Amino acid sequence: MAMDPSVAARQSEEAAEAFFRAAPPLRDRDRLAASLADFLARHSAGNGSKQPYCRFLPEDSFLDLFELGEDSEIQVPQSHSSVVKAAISNYRKAIDECLLLKLPFTTIFEYLQLLQMVATSMNCLGHRGMFYLAAAVSDFYVPWESMAKHKIESAGGPLNMQLNQVPKMLFILRKNWAPAAFCVSFKLETDPNILLQKAEMALKKYGMNVVVANELANYKDVVVMVTSNGGRTTMILEKRNLSCEIQIPVACSAVDALKLLDHIIEAARVVYMDELELYFAGDDVGPFSARNELESLNLLLKTMKNLLLTSNTAAKEVLQILHDEIVVKLKSVGKSDDAWMVVQTQNHDAEDSLLKWGEHLEGLDFQGAGRGMIASESICVGDIALEIPESLIISDELLCQSEVFLALKDFNNITSETMLLLWSMRERYNLGSKFKPYFDTLPANFNTGLSFGIDALAALEGTLLFDEIIQARQHLRQQYDELFPLLCTNFPEIFRKDVCTWDDFLWACELWYSNSMMIVLSSGKLSTCLVPVAGLLNHSVSPHILNYGRVDEATKSLKFPLSRPCDAGEQCFLSYGKHPGSHLVTFYGFLPRGDNPYDVIPLDLDTSEDDEGIAAQPSATTSQTTHMVRGTWLSTSGGFPTYGLPQPLLTHLRAALGCEVDEPAAEADMKESDKVVLETILSIFSPMLEALLPEQDDPNRESASWDVKLASDYKDLQRKIVSSIVTSCTSALENL
Repeated sequence: MAMDPSVAARQSEEAAEAFFRAAPPLRDRDRLAASLADFLARHSAGNGSKQPYCRFLPEDSFLDLFELGEDSEIQVPQSHSSVVKAAISNYRKAIDECLLLKLPFTTIFEYLQLLQMVATSMNCLGHRGMFYLAAAVSDFYVPWESMAKHKIESAGGPLNMQLNQVPKMLFILRKNWAPAAFCVSFKLETDPNILLQKAEMALKKYGMNVVVANELANYKDVVVMVTSNGGRTTMILEKRNLSCEIQIPVACSAVDALKLLDHIIEAARVVYMDELELYFAGDDVGPFSARNELESLNLLLKTMKNLLLTSNTAAKEVLQILHDEIVVKLKSVGKSDDAWMVVQTQNHDAEDSLLKWGEHLEGLDFQGAGRGMIASESICVGDIALEIPESLIISDELLCQSEVFLALKDFNNITSETMLLLWSMRERYNLGSKFKPYFDTLPANFNTGLSFGIDALAALEGTLLFDEIIQARQHLRQQYDELFPLLCTNFPEIFRKDVCTWDDFLWACELWYSNSMMIVLSSGKLSTCLVPVAGLLNHSVSPHILNYGRVDEATKSLKFPLSRPCDAGEQCFLSYGKHPGSHLVTFYGFLPRGDNPYDVIPLDLDTSEDDEGIAAQPSATTSQTTHMVRGTWLSTSGGFPTYGLPQPLLTHLRAALGCEVDEPAAEADMKESDKVVLETILSIFSPMLEALLPEQDDPNRESASWDVKLASDYKDLQRKIVSSIVTSCTSALENL
């Protein structure tokens, strides 16, 4: 019988507490804590690992890296001079720029106490924090109180020693110390047959994002990174007899080449499947989503371009056929999004000064979507539609030069994100601001779900979004009350009461929620930023611009390349991320056109028996697994054996309801057991549908306020999803 997860969690926490109680005090704890606090206060975060730099040095003995010169001075031999110089230079640069903080330790007691100190200090970084836990930690240790104070003499015969098991601190780190951070751990085994299994267990048991699986015999030569969907991707490829290594015959007809391309695309789709697509895929071969299709086709287009540059004449013919067909397929992605009606064809004056960085774009108003940008000329895949100088990106690096930062850096532990909100509130009214052209383009009201009125909230009753918006607004209101009027009292010259109202604060929050982007700056730091002009681009489930987010170090600019072509006069779309409609309504104030594959309804079901196989999304701390449903019209299989519903959900319910049927069973027996499953699903969703049905049609809907319209549209979407599930189950039961 499996242990209750809550009991296992409590035991892990108790073991960790006992370990720290019994551990000797950490030497120089106060000095180390001060160093760590100072390091984090500088917002010092490097792009990639900065240590150890010695890994760049030759594997010769340390003394072989030096020699004595004629004057007895130590010097580096010519054969090693370039690598030694580079290692020292990079190391010194990291130290000088405060990108490296070294905390020495020797014992397991010191290491785990330092890990706790670092993790709790980094918790304030949220999802921007990352732990690369490469230290080799022993599985067992001698408790401090049991250690001999002096050398153990050998005259007493054989040595008997009892070791305690080291508490599993990964679980504690993930649950308590820094739950939002990205965690990479390592698993080393001598037996290759159990290595991947142990690594996958670590992913589930401790909630790691990545586990690096090393085999002792070849750990210096072979690196295997295990992710939550990596194993499943491999299983799907094998099940469908696909491979990432495909040979293309040189002597291949156009017809055969295009058939081969279909198999290549199918494999690429599997490689780029995300968790949600893995959950819903079943036996579907794709396309799974516009995002997946664009990622897959762009990978293949890049591969074909590289091969065409290096291949001989005979191979180029077939490669060119494949290249051209991929371009055709890219042009067909998302064509339904291009039919927006333009209601204004003149640029606003305030936006003209910004649009010079969008060389191929111009701003327009679109019915039902507000501002947007169209292509002034045809733009091809890979072309840069937009390029923004880094100096105009608003980030916390800019904040460090402002009055707000200088005033608040030591005040009540205010985070950089909050400081940016406060800076935006002030800068909006600063007539001499460098960013005045940008602030002039911003609307007086963002009209997101956070600004919904009473009538709009009433329209959302019966949906999860109602609770989400209420909780979000309560959180923001609490944050505002903690800041004001305290800041106006302590810093009256910086925070004037007339520009620090609740409405001003909410406006700044909506600005950052709806317009901010995660950008890797040229310094290597990942920051939440406002990017002028880019905010004018509308979102689509099939965007033109998919991959962006890193400043080009050579040009010191942020570039927005196209992942699919955009014809002259066509609206150019940007991906805001893989968000459901509820998130887009709350923080952006719109619902996207077309089918959004991320519009799902989550179902929390107890899965303590672990019947998921490749199924759902495991929690780090409980046996709960989030199953989900979405509109059954998105499924390619409407009949037996899935009925348009996700296979993992059906598998779980069959196990939970005790109506599993062995694989060789007759189809009639399987259908009989499925009646119980379908009736159970109906019992969940039929009441949900009744709660979503309107009491009566609203004849005044078209004249309703913007927020009531948006709330009603969202509720219609939820009703459509739930209705499709009820209809699919009802039809399936009738056919069974």
